[in-house]
Amino acid sequence: MSDDEMTTQPTIDTILARFDQWGAKFINELSEIRQGQDELRKGLDEMRKGQDEMRKGQDELRKGQDELRKGQDELRKGQDELRKGLDEMRKGQDELRKGLDELRKGQEQLRTDLNTGLRRVERKIEILNDNLLSIKADVRDLEVRMEKLESESLART
Repeated sequence: MSDDEMTTQPTIDTILARFDQWGAKFINELSEIRQGQDELRKGLDEMRKGQDEMRKGQDELRKGQDELRKGQDELRKGQDELRKGLDEMRKGQDELRKGLDELRKGQEQLRTDLNTGLRRVERKIEILNDNLLSIKADVRDLEVRMEKLESESLART
């Protein structure tokens, strides 16, 4: 072995050893990168699954919101119908009150007319009673006269 070989051989061996170390380190780092990539893929898959679930949830939320809107529309329609019914009921109530007022006025008028008629009948009854008393008095007077006339006629005969 020459001097040159002696001085360069350990340097080459050192360089080769370094290359081996760097290669092992590089392989380790590549392995770690691959593991990281695998974990990243898994994470991406989980993220996609989460996104799918989120989309499903959003779809369900939209459906729920649509149903809620439909329910609100139905409630509004029901409220409108109730308001209309209430307005009609109030109108009916007002008409009933007016009719009741008219009935009360008619009842009062009938009461007044009845009382007036009753007073007239009572007055006519009083007049008839007075007339009856007068007739009875006239009948007694006639009977007394008849008796006098009969007794005078019997006395002349």
